[in-house]
Amino acid sequence: MTVVPGNVTIAFAALSYAGTLNMTIIAHPDRCPDLPALARYVQREFDTLTSTSCGG
Repeated sequence: MTVVPGNVTIAFAALSYAGTLNMTIIAHPDRCPDLPALARYVQREFDTLTSTSCGG
C-alpha cells in the first residue's frame, strides 16, 4: 500500500519481493489524461531492461 500526498499529479510505487519487481503508477485523471501511454512507455522500458544481456 502506498500513500500519495496532495498536489501530486503522478506517483510511482515499486515493490521488490522474491526476485519480482512490481510497479504501480498512480495519476490524477484530469491532469494526466495520457496515463495509458505513460504505462506503455514504462512497460517498454522494463521490457528493454530485462531483455538486455549484461555481457557475461
